[in-house]
Amino acid sequence: MKSSARSASDPARWWLFALLLCLLTCSCEAPGTFYTVAIDPNLSAQDQQAIRQSIVDWRLFMDGKLTIYEHPGPCVGAGYEACFWASDLAHTDTLIGIHDPLAVTTLYTQDQHADVYVAVDEDGAWSTATATQTMTHELGHAMALQHTQPETVMCWTESCANPGLTCDDAVQWLYIRGRSDTDTLPQCPAGGTFAWSGK
Repeated sequence: MKSSARSASDPARWWLFALLLCLLTCSCEAPGTFYTVAIDPNLSAQDQQAIRQSIVDWRLFMDGKLTIYEHPGPCVGAGYEACFWASDLAHTDTLIGIHDPLAVTTLYTQDQHADVYVAVDEDGAWSTATATQTMTHELGHAMALQHTQPETVMCWTESCANPGLTCDDAVQWLYIRGRSDTDTLPQCPAGGTFAWSGK
């Protein structure tokens, strides 16, 4: 397996320090391997299908290392739950301070619960492929992944992101869980690398 590419000057390095401090002081939960997903029925059919596809994509790509499924009913705000909510562009703009985010995730590290806000007023502007790419990216954030280099699904913008999951995304998922067995994934015999973008 290739080692993870990290830089000593990496601006996202603080995230690992913060996670370690959080875990040592017992004020948060570590990223898990078992997640549930709640889908707001007010999301469009296209968005709901894209979320369901992203659940399947993550589960299949991680080949038994991740258990993730949709649960019926409303979001309960419990740990290791990703709640996808219908929102609008004005709300997603205010959450991250940039214009035109298709979706935004807020992760609560104390219990690893995440709220994903999807700008439903932008639905007509994106294809099914873009919707699936976006939901796969946001589900990654809900599982504590950060933005990484181009050609990964976790790249910061749609234009630099890979359409689907990569071995580099799997490396980050395993790395933040203290694991290094990416080479055991059938689709990643050579492992992968990642570099946090800090964006």
